[in-house]
Amino acid sequence: MQKSRKVRFLIDSIPYKLAQVGSNYFPMNTSDEYYLRLLKSQVESFLGWGSSPTWTSRDFTELSERILETTGVNLSATTLKRIWGRVNYQSAPSTQTLDTLAAYIGHDNWRVFRNSFPPTDHLPAPEPEYSFRRPVFAILKPFVWFGGMGIFLLAALLLWLNVSSTPKRLPDPVKSPGFFSSPVAKGIPNTVIFHYDLSCFTADSFSIQQSWDDRRRERIDPGNFTHTSVYYTPGYFRAKILANDQVLAEHDVYVPSDGWMAFIDRFPQPQYLAVSEHEHSFSVDKQQLAEAENRYPDEIPSLCYILVEDFGEVFSDDFELETNMKMEKPFRNAVCGRMSMVVMCSEGRIVIPFSVPGCVGELKIRCGETEIDGKSHDLSALGIPVEEWNLIGLKVKDRQAEIWVNGQPVYHFPAQNFPGKIIGLRYRFEGEGTIRGVKLTGREAVAIYPMPGT
Repeated sequence: MQKSRKVRFLIDSIPYKLAQVGSNYFPMNTSDEYYLRLLKSQVESFLGWGSSPTWTSRDFTELSERILETTGVNLSATTLKRIWGRVNYQSAPSTQTLDTLAAYIGHDNWRVFRNSFPPTDHLPAPEPEYSFRRPVFAILKPFVWFGGMGIFLLAALLLWLNVSSTPKRLPDPVKSPGFFSSPVAKGIPNTVIFHYDLSCFTADSFSIQQSWDDRRRERIDPGNFTHTSVYYTPGYFRAKILANDQVLAEHDVYVPSDGWMAFIDRFPQPQYLAVSEHEHSFSVDKQQLAEAENRYPDEIPSLCYILVEDFGEVFSDDFELETNMKMEKPFRNAVCGRMSMVVMCSEGRIVIPFSVPGCVGELKIRCGETEIDGKSHDLSALGIPVEEWNLIGLKVKDRQAEIWVNGQPVYHFPAQNFPGKIIGLRYRFEGEGTIRGVKLTGREAVAIYPMPGT
């Protein structure tokens, strides 16, 4: 039965092969996979939503929000889909992810969850291997062998006939769609041409999603081989091709900005504004801004400055960023005067928010999949006089992040999950905001937009 045990191990380990091993990952053996299946089963029972194969993308988003509310840790819907095998992914889950899932259902961490069950050596043992020692078997052995071969060949023939006469099923999603893309222009907006081949797939519907945002999902014709999609903002996106709600393949789409740009952030299309540059600072036309505010009287518009370009080898685990920021005048309904500095990365983002002191309870720091919520953390140091010039700084080194305001460190937090290479900068204001001087420094490269007086 040694062969049987080997087959069972291979079948059980398919969804959780390990391709990346580091400080945040560990190789999953058969025991780990057993406990992971138990953990997912208990999460499903805890939710009471039924079997996970029936869950939709909205369910995973809801689960992400519930986990954040309960544990204070942000596990994205994509991460949860990977855990539940809804997205093809070759790495084992990180220890932080497992600790968070265990905490969600009431355990201190992953290790405590494992220890609450009997050791895996108490699991039912494989079926015993039988041996036949009667002389009659030796006599009949040739007949048994030929009879077994005949049955095997007949079964193989019937299986081949059955497979050839049934409709095609979804094959290996990584290899089949031939999913890739290319932009057609420089700057924004930019049309991206997606190429694909769905000839081996059968499903009720197929779609392409521009990024993590499922609002930007578009139906496609499986009989075609190309589909165009307009990107209205620059960035580094993870595009997906889906059959029904199952992700078949993903790849990165890089859309640079061709210099600094500004816009009022709106869905599905932002309102672009002209950027004025003077004395190393950036601002927008006040008349255009006033028109945008009047166009949305019941909302709080967001003014964004953004730059997406190649900064060289500057990564989110070791860098410094400095910028002067000022809210000249908050929008009519923006009593909190929120503004933020966003570091855009190839695998996520770092968001450092600020507001008037009375609204710090609504601020959230984000670093990759980690979120620090002002409702459960003291972020009072991020309450500043936003209508004055403030020199904002962020330093990340040795898995620690430190926020500076006007030359003084005001808040630090552990930065365990680094969202990759830095590909852009974004500044957001709930009003007439201005930035002056930007300095980004990495280990091996420096990108400078002159600070005042330089």
